[in-house]
Amino acid sequence: MSAGGNKLIVVRVSYCPTHQPAAKALAHGRFRVGERTTFTDLRATAAHFFTVNPNGCVLSDENGAQWPLLNTVWNAPPGNGMITVRLLLVDTDTVDQDDERPVEAAEAVDKLLHLIGEPDEDGDGEPDEAEEEKDDDGASSESSAWSGDQVKAQRNVSRWKVVLEVGVHVLFCLLLGAVSFSRRDVLMSNKLVSSFRANFVQPEFGEHGTMIFSRINGADGFWTWLNGTFTDGLFDSDLDGSGSIMGYNRLVGSIRLRQLRVGNTSCTLPASVRNKSSPFVAACWAPYREHRRDQAPFGPGAAVPGFSFASAAELFPDRQPLVTGRSASYDASGYVRDVGPTEGILTRDTFEAAIAELRQFGWVDRSTRALIVSMLAYNRNFELMISANFIFERSAGGQLYPLAYFRTMPTAHFWGNFSSWEHCTQRNHLWMDVPLLVYWAGSVCVEVHLFAAARSLKGSWLGGFRKYFGGWAMLQWLTLSCLTAGFIFRAMLFFDPFFRDGYVNPDDGYLELAPLMETWGSMCWADASVLLLSCPKFIRFFLHTDTPLRVLSLSLSRAFYKFAFAIGLVFLFLIAMFIMAQQIFGFDIPEFATPGGSLLKLLRMMVGDVDPVYYDMVEVDQGLAFVYFTIFVVLFLFVLTSLFLAITSDSYAITTGAMEFAEEDRKARDARARAKSKKLN
Repeated sequence: MSAGGNKLIVVRVSYCPTHQPAAKALAHGRFRVGERTTFTDLRATAAHFFTVNPNGCVLSDENGAQWPLLNTVWNAPPGNGMITVRLLLVDTDTVDQDDERPVEAAEAVDKLLHLIGEPDEDGDGEPDEAEEEKDDDGASSESSAWSGDQVKAQRNVSRWKVVLEVGVHVLFCLLLGAVSFSRRDVLMSNKLVSSFRANFVQPEFGEHGTMIFSRINGADGFWTWLNGTFTDGLFDSDLDGSGSIMGYNRLVGSIRLRQLRVGNTSCTLPASVRNKSSPFVAACWAPYREHRRDQAPFGPGAAVPGFSFASAAELFPDRQPLVTGRSASYDASGYVRDVGPTEGILTRDTFEAAIAELRQFGWVDRSTRALIVSMLAYNRNFELMISANFIFERSAGGQLYPLAYFRTMPTAHFWGNFSSWEHCTQRNHLWMDVPLLVYWAGSVCVEVHLFAAARSLKGSWLGGFRKYFGGWAMLQWLTLSCLTAGFIFRAMLFFDPFFRDGYVNPDDGYLELAPLMETWGSMCWADASVLLLSCPKFIRFFLHTDTPLRVLSLSLSRAFYKFAFAIGLVFLFLIAMFIMAQQIFGFDIPEFATPGGSLLKLLRMMVGDVDPVYYDMVEVDQGLAFVYFTIFVVLFLFVLTSLFLAITSDSYAITTGAMEFAEEDRKARDARARAKSKKLN
């Protein structure tokens, strides 16, 4: 066994009963040991090879004296004495000249076997104990029957174990796919969202129908949309006067108009624009941040709803939304006007009167930083709740930027309630989650056991971590983390008051369900991520086959760390390139104005969608666009793409070469064993 030293020796191990001489050994094997290999390491390695418990064994010489476990095998006294365990007998003598390989050859074979070996269960690129110990000494004719049958039996057990593991993984993926499809009907949600977009976002409005939602850029456009498209979408589509939206959707609770503001002293003016005699600028309104928000009443104050500040706890007692816009995230506080139904139905006159009152007293002014129009509706045909949020961000430059967010969610939790055992037996979705939970618990136990074995072998937490935590272990823990997140989201939804107690809104006030819908969406995303991360694990199973796919699996396994480094290098270059793009094109192209938009644009260019982006750059500056585009294409499409191909080709070449060398080495060892057997006979 190689323990990290540069020098290696080969020792012979004989497996025999208690106090029996080596001549009556049941089996033999050879082990490579390094300068730092202790008798404890050797005992653990040999016990693992012969499938016995190392704790029930001791090491002793031919006279019965025990070897100190903390001493190194390299420094053991020379001689003809035997090192024996109660069940294992180890010969420290160097093996016969015709039966051992030179140290240089052993090192070369070591390195190559480390590249291929047997299936590397932990994916760390280092040989497992079984990989290091398979150097069986075929010279003992007395033990050949036992060791051959035992090896065959162990191989059959290992083969069936792999078949069982593959079968369980296939069933897990199929079940996870069924769970993902059953949790949310994406087609129905898409049809419902498309209906609301067609009703509130896509219609043209304004004089001669020249305005649409995405072109709103000022306060006048906001009021025109609110009085026109939004109001018409609410009331003109009511086919029977029952308060429905587009005939099938029912408004739930009130419509909420909310804004967030900053004061005119939210930023500091530099001395160059402050002049006491003739002030160039008298006030300053900074971009919105929570610590800069204004909480003072304005306009008529508390006399008119919507002109006094309310905290997030007052406005959203159950769940507080965080609205993310283009340039900032907006908390749940603000200046709010709720327009609710009268006798169960919201009338057009009531809504228009509320809008007129807000506009009359100047609800939107220079301190306004965000306007949010929120509503909740229910569709009985789809059994879905839909939350609509129309956000209008006002930048410090004065322009309004509109956004529309829609979220959907079923009206009942798929687990139902645990009121009775009979009810639980009827909840198919509940029982579909039980195998997933069992798989999660079993996988966690297996990974913990593997880490404990690696730590025990290496003798330290750090060494065990380096031995255990390889590419496959990282992928497995990432998969288990996503599965854990999915179950956490399930529990959060199940214990939420909306699902636990049902819909309760006696005053027809505003009901906020957007955070709950986002949690539902996160649960579905977590399940889909688990399915995605589980697919590469099938490549790992090819390690246990003799097909050409084994070469592919080994090549990808060995190149894992190189791939990780290459991906990190790509993102490092992407960060540098999008910062440069921001500085050059961000003033004229909105997508390059933010880090996220700039990164998304560059990712689109990486996958081949380059023409629209390049033409936008050319309109800004033709010379800079040509230089930037050339650097990006050469660097990413040629250099970095070639880097991934080079890593794959290099790993494949090394793996195939190592397998060929290992096969030749195996044939040479078999030939030496046959020659030695003939000599003994």
